Amino acid sequence: MAGENLQQKARTVVKRPLPQHRQAALLRQLGAPVALLVAVLLGWLYWTAPVTQLADSRYTLLVSHALLHRGTFLLDGYDLPFTLVPDAAGVPEPRYAYQLDAARGHVVSHYPPGTPLLSAPLLAWQESRGQTVLSPTHGYAPWHDERLQHELAALLTAVTVLLLWLLGRTWLPAPWSWVVPVVVGLGSPLLSTASRALWSHTWGVLVLTLLLLQLRRLTAGKAVSPELLGTLAAWLYLLRPSYSLAVAATGLLLLDHAHRAAPGRWQTWPRLFLARLPLRFGLTVLAWLAPFWLWAWTVWGHPLPPYYRHPLGNPEFLQALAGNLVSPQRGTLLYCAWLLPVAWLLVRHRKSIPQPRLTVWAIAYVAVHWILISLNPMWTGGGSYGPRLMTDLVPVFALLLAQALAAWRADLEATHARPGAGTVAGLVVTSLVAILLHVDGAWNTETWRWHTWPHAEGESARMWNWPRAEFLAGLWQPVAPYTPGTRIDCTEKGNALPYLLRGWANPEANGTWTMAPEAALVLTLPPVAQGRVLEVEMSAFLGASRVPQPVEVHVNGAFIGRWDVAKPERYMLSVPAELAQQPQWRIDLSIGRPQRPDAIGYGPDSRMLGISVASIVIR
Repeated sequence: MAGENLQQKARTVVKRPLPQHRQAALLRQLGAPVALLVAVLLGWLYWTAPVTQLADSRYTLLVSHALLHRGTFLLDGYDLPFTLVPDAAGVPEPRYAYQLDAARGHVVSHYPPGTPLLSAPLLAWQESRGQTVLSPTHGYAPWHDERLQHELAALLTAVTVLLLWLLGRTWLPAPWSWVVPVVVGLGSPLLSTASRALWSHTWGVLVLTLLLLQLRRLTAGKAVSPELLGTLAAWLYLLRPSYSLAVAATGLLLLDHAHRAAPGRWQTWPRLFLARLPLRFGLTVLAWLAPFWLWAWTVWGHPLPPYYRHPLGNPEFLQALAGNLVSPQRGTLLYCAWLLPVAWLLVRHRKSIPQPRLTVWAIAYVAVHWILISLNPMWTGGGSYGPRLMTDLVPVFALLLAQALAAWRADLEATHARPGAGTVAGLVVTSLVAILLHVDGAWNTETWRWHTWPHAEGESARMWNWPRAEFLAGLWQPVAPYTPGTRIDCTEKGNALPYLLRGWANPEANGTWTMAPEAALVLTLPPVAQGRVLEVEMSAFLGASRVPQPVEVHVNGAFIGRWDVAKPERYMLSVPAELAQQPQWRIDLSIGRPQRPDAIGYGPDSRMLGISVASIVIR
């Protein structure tokens, strides 16, 4: 009997919940380890996501290599592809890829110097592990560059996620603070842009997060180093000219801080610039930027490189304002839909915002950046996925998310209420929408190829094309009708684009290459009782093996045959009657051995080539 009583007491003890103060202590202990685990898992996801975006960032690590081994930004002496184009006087001059400039007889990167400078130590670390951006013949190796950039970008973005948790942890306890790295790390351009390659945004969001961590201390009345603030702000400007906004905004916040310390000085406001914090901040920024201006004058004969001199007059300004908010290709409120409940929480719980001064500053920063990039004639972002030009705002978005959650939590505790089901559902649903869109951009390679496809409408009009939205690329598109017996011409002057769904490169003079293990096209045609014949004119990229490329053909999921493709010729297969009776066809070509020419020493082409299709006919 005594033993049974002891067992009953033991069961009672096990079922008793932990006291509230012990639960809080346990969560505090788990806060940092769980955040670190989240950052590590996100870093692994960033690294495993297959889409890489070696666009503007191409040659970035080559500049880092030149800095490490030659002590210069110049790329003279590297084996870089170029074409000779006559100048105004008819004298041939070299024309390099758009990422490079010819300046005073030298080759130099077109893009800002900040990313190569900050990446140089990381490249040195990679070179100590046997990794390099050079080929065995010491020429530039795009394949190596792409792989290294992907790894380093994943690492840097994971560090940014951890720093964003630290920023949110200022106002949020666990588990509330874990919401920030999960939502921002998966549901923002950190996943679909910053972690794909070493864009200038990749370092930019990291350095801006460090700056926000210092501004958080400043607005909380804690001591800050103006030299550190000036260094971070100046480095942001070296990363992207649009970060001049960060320099100005930080300076204004310091002036406001000086005014609050001595309010009467507004009558003699120039004295504020001589206050300790603004003065030391300004001198630090100038100390960093003076060598930059001198370097630019030496290379280009101007205190600013060409990239920093782009005009800001945009005749489509109003359309750009709307497009950067709600368009299907660049709409921030679509790709970061969780900002909608964040805005609602900030308005509803505005009296409980922990640092309202910093929150107002952040909202103003977002508004001015939005206007600034909309003034850019290239507001569409060029070759990118989603709102790339808004990537620089992600740390500010994270700050607003943390402030909104903290205000919401404070009001819940004050009223002893539980979180409203509608608010929770809104935050969860919009976060899932954002996460799905950015996962699509990181895993669906068709989204990255979307911007290279020819289109009839202008670039700005293309930003509003919902049926052919970027996030739908390769997944869905309007199915075009096909008249049996007509030739689908897959050359650059042909009519194949409405039919090609996924796995295809841009049409060329002789046909369209497949760029994946599988390529698909969709069409509608009149059903018939008898079978049909599928005829494809194509050739294959054989590489060094010279072995014919195996191609399996499926129609609506049913296997109908296989070809071994080598030299250009017509290949035919019979389509059974039961498939010919279906009005809509999806034709899948499964390619056995696609290869990257640059990875096997067949030139600089970085595409994964399988077969080149010249025409398709269904009879």
